[in-house]
Amino acid sequence: MDKNFVFQKLTKLQSKSVMNIKGISMEPILHEGDSVIVEPRKAYKIGDIIVYIYGNEGILAHRVIDVVGKTYICKGDNAFRIERVIPSYIIGCVTVLRRKNKTNFKLPDSLIEIQVLCELSKKCINALRICLMKN
Repeated sequence: MDKNFVFQKLTKLQSKSVMNIKGISMEPILHEGDSVIVEPRKAYKIGDIIVYIYGNEGILAHRVIDVVGKTYICKGDNAFRIERVIPSYIIGCVTVLRRKNKTNFKLPDSLIEIQVLCELSKKCINALRICLMKN
C-alpha cells in the first residue's frame, strides 16, 4: 500500500481509533503491548500524549513538552530525543489506555506528574542548549 495514502488517511481521522503500543519510549506510562484510544482534537496542550507520523520511523506516541507557535515539541518519557511536530502530521491525542490485563485508564492520570515530567524535560532541553553553545 502507498505510504502517502496511509499518511493522508491517518491524519484525516474524524473519530476515535485504537492503536497498539510498541517499544519502551513512553514507559512507565505506556508499555509495549498496551492499546490506546486516540482522538483527534483541534489543538493539543503540554502534557498530552499525541500520536503522530514522524519521518521514516512511522507512527510515534510521545508527550507534548512545549508548544512554539504552531509547532508541538514532543519527547518520549523514557527517551532523550526531542521531536518537532507540525499539526498536519498529528493523528490525535491518547485519551484512554488499556493494559494487557484489560484495565482501562483515562489519561491524563495525574496532571501534577505530567507537569513535573514536562518541566524536567524543558530543563534538560535548556541544559543541552547551553552545552551545545559552549562547544
